[in-house]
Amino acid sequence: MAPHVGLLSYPRSGNHLVRYLIEYLTERPTLGVIGSEPDTPIYQREGVKLLNNNALEKASPEVIKYHFATDIVSYSEKYPLDTLIFILRDPVEAYASHIGETPFLWSKETWREEEQNSLTTHIKPALTQMMENINYFNQFEGNKMFICYEDLVFHNPNQVITELAEFVASPADRLKHLLENLSKYLKDSRRTPVRKTSAHVTPDYYSSRVRPANLQFLKEAFNGVDSIGK
Repeated sequence: MAPHVGLLSYPRSGNHLVRYLIEYLTERPTLGVIGSEPDTPIYQREGVKLLNNNALEKASPEVIKYHFATDIVSYSEKYPLDTLIFILRDPVEAYASHIGETPFLWSKETWREEEQNSLTTHIKPALTQMMENINYFNQFEGNKMFICYEDLVFHNPNQVITELAEFVASPADRLKHLLENLSKYLKDSRRTPVRKTSAHVTPDYYSSRVRPANLQFLKEAFNGVDSIGK
């Protein structure tokens, strides 16, 4: 059976973590971004120890990862979706984590007008992609679930994971074991070499490192990227 559940999020918004949780809860592998050879099922990643490889290797994937709604549309004939899980992270945090910690973004007291113009040009495609994702979720007519990254990682992980388990029809005993050993499994999910563990320290890890005037500029640039269901 071809995967029929889309897992959509802008880069650095928790897609890896949710894939890990789904692989644990369902004992089915998840597929990475189409055409990205290194983006293998999570259980195959170097460093991951606690997922059930035997069961996962025998099962067929139902979930496929996307970062951009336009890709879902492009592959809709090959992978038609009847279910969608959408993750949304604070846009400044997601954007800053995705582009990396460049001196241009973090160290200036204030940005000159030409620097703001340059950054606006850089931000515009990211803003468009985020809004396209939101609009796709809002208009999706199949089964769908919304996950707030900050709730999953910081504020209320047990509730979000419980809702996710119900959405993917996980056996109750697997959810119970996961919640009872959650810190161990969350640590396991971050063992792969490319994970940015710093992002899991505080919800404003990146925002707190930007000068106040510059942070206000970023927030204004991404204003509106929270319009789920509006």
